[in-house]
Amino acid sequence: MLENAGKATAEQLMPVLSEIKGQQARLAALRQSQDKKKPEEVTQEEKDDLTNTEKALQDEACQEERYSCGLCQGNTVIHQLIDLAFATKWNVEGCFSGRVFSSAVSI
Repeated sequence: MLENAGKATAEQLMPVLSEIKGQQARLAALRQSQDKKKPEEVTQEEKDDLTNTEKALQDEACQEERYSCGLCQGNTVIHQLIDLAFATKWNVEGCFSGRVFSSAVSI
């Protein structure tokens, strides 16, 4: 079940990840070209281009996160695994309360 969900999410993420790589390369090239100049030699257009590229990269990263979060929505197995992980952690630390996870974990 998780494998199929992972494949579907990977298909959705492919264009987003490609765009992120492209934006990262563009950002690196812009920074490299600006590093060779004195701060007063950098034009406003170059500064704006850098700012717009950073914003585009940030937007794509948010899109990637939305797709990843979409995998968890409606998938009770993933929520149960997360609950089980927290229960195990809290039990090891001596803070486990059986009532908290008794209804959430039904594996």
